[in-house]
Amino acid sequence: MTFTIAFLIAFLASFGLRHWLAQRQMRFVAKHRDSVPAEFAEKVTLAEHQKAADYTIAKLRLGVLENGVSAIILIGFTLLGGLQILNISLSQLLGDGITQQIALLGSIAIISGIVDLPFSWYKHRIDCDYFRNSGPAFFLVQAIPFGRALWV
Repeated sequence: MTFTIAFLIAFLASFGLRHWLAQRQMRFVAKHRDSVPAEFAEKVTLAEHQKAADYTIAKLRLGVLENGVSAIILIGFTLLGGLQILNISLSQLLGDGITQQIALLGSIAIISGIVDLPFSWYKHRIDCDYFRNSGPAFFLVQAIPFGRALWV
């Protein structure tokens, strides 16, 4: 039970700190959105500065959401028994041994990748909306090599 309490304390400290830092950064960027810093005033227009501020806030908001979903997945895998259920299921299917252990690691990677895929796509959308005009095809071209690397 003491390991669980230590794990929860570390988890809450990590989650809380990341959330607080993101919120702090968003407030700072929003507060300074309407004026270009003096050091950059000659090179950056107000419109470019505001676009960069909006981009930063959009990425931080998505990061906060992603942090929350990752926290739910972590709690589900650890404290709610997700890893144990997956381990037992694979053990019944494959038997005990190295094959089952490799399948367990692979399953965790696949589940995590599936959960992360919408965030990766949306991050790509944010980049496209603010900086370049490329669509879903460009995202797939970038994602396919990563998918192939998982199978190797």
